[in-house]
Formats: sequence, structure tokens, C-alpha cells
Amino acid sequence: MSLIDIEKVKVERKKFPKIFLGVAVGLTIASLGLAVGALITLNNSSGSTAELGGGLVQTPACDTTGVTVTPFESFVNRTDHKFTFNEITLTNISENCAGKDFIIIVRDGSGNVLPISVQDNGTLINSVRVYFNNYSGANGTVSNNGILDRMFSLVGGDSTTVTVDAVVGLESTGVALPEDANGDVNWNGDNPKTYWQLRSDTNEVSIAFNPSRGLVADSIAGFADARNVYKITLESTNHSNS
Repeated sequence: MSLIDIEKVKVERKKFPKIFLGVAVGLTIASLGLAVGALITLNNSSGSTAELGGGLVQTPACDTTGVTVTPFESFVNRTDHKFTFNEITLTNISENCAGKDFIIIVRDGSGNVLPISVQDNGTLINSVRVYFNNYSGANGTVSNNGILDRMFSLVGGDSTTVTVDAVVGLESTGVALPEDANGDVNWNGDNPKTYWQLRSDTNEVSIAFNPSRGLVADSIAGFADARNVYKITLESTNHSNS
């Protein structure tokens, strides 16, 4: 298991996630990182820090070089303003992690687990488990653009309130896809391992939190308050469907 410790520093945000377009106007901002320009300390090592959301997290079971964890938040400027915890991306994932699950938990400064989303039935989501598909090269699972169906998927959760999507697809093996007489790609999805392979160490996944809006009148009430987030734990483990 690896840890990201977050020290709070005031810095303006830059990026605004799509989920909040149109929700708030005026001074409504977002950015990488937590707690408004957080410093992320890796594995509790005082000599290893990264600003604005970049953090190297060691996952001992499958990735000895580390996975970069980037949290995203939004600031909604209104009377009851809030820093909402919106998304986590995992990048620089080794192909050695294929077939494994990633378990993500968010904690406050006292080590307490923070709910990061809420289901339609009111159930709080306290952790997220994501499966990295063990690419088998099964026919019909890869598109002409190298997109592997369900390359990453949510395990045992509510896919409407937590969405999991691959950021990049497979990479070419160097063998050109077959073409027809007009020079157009004419590949029916058979034998995808001839043309596509997992990236060695640059696989990426986005995990976005979309708490149910049917339970509360306030569209942002279900989001965790990013100012309370101090630590993210990332663990890799054997795959389980439950």
C-alpha cells in the first residue's frame, strides 16, 4: 500500500472538470491537486514531494517504478462555497498490473475514511476498486483505434456514481492493419494481438465521482469536501469480482 500526504497551500486553480460546466458562474475554478494547490508527499518521505497533484505512489505487488496519482477538485463560488473532490487519475501504470485490482481510499488528517460519492439509495461510497483488464487478445474486443473494451472497469460498485474510463488505449505492435482496395482499414477485429499490445508503462485510467443528484436538492452536496482530504491510499491486489 502507498500513501500520498497532502499539505495545504493556497494557490489558484486552473482546470475545470466537465461535470461542473454551467453549475456555477463567475469565479468558479478548478485545478490539479487537493486543498487548493496541495503539496503531495510520497510514501511519507520528506525528500520526495511534488506540487499540484503529481505524486509517485509505489504499488509493490505489480509496479516497482510507481503509479502517478493525480487528484482533481473544483471550487464553486457561491454563498456556501465548496471545494469538491471530483476525480482521480492513475498514470504511468505498468503492464505488469494487468489482471490486478487497484483499491483507492481517501482519508482526512486524522486518518478517517472520507466518503467520495453517494449512490441513489443513499449508500456512501468509501472506497473504489478498479480492475485493469488482463488483455487476452480476444476477437472483437479491440477497435480499429486500439481501444480495448472495458480496459479498466469498476468492481463491486455503482457505475453511475463512480465512472471509470481508460485515458489511453493499446499501442500498435508495428504491424499495419489490413486495408481494402480503396486504402481504407478493413479489419474485423480478429487476432487483435497481431496489431495491438498493452503499453509497457504508460497505461492511464480516470476515476470520476458523480454522486446522485436525486437524493438532495443541492447538486454538489454529495461530493467530498476537498479541504478535508489529506491522504490517498492506493493498493494493488489480486482481482476479485466482488
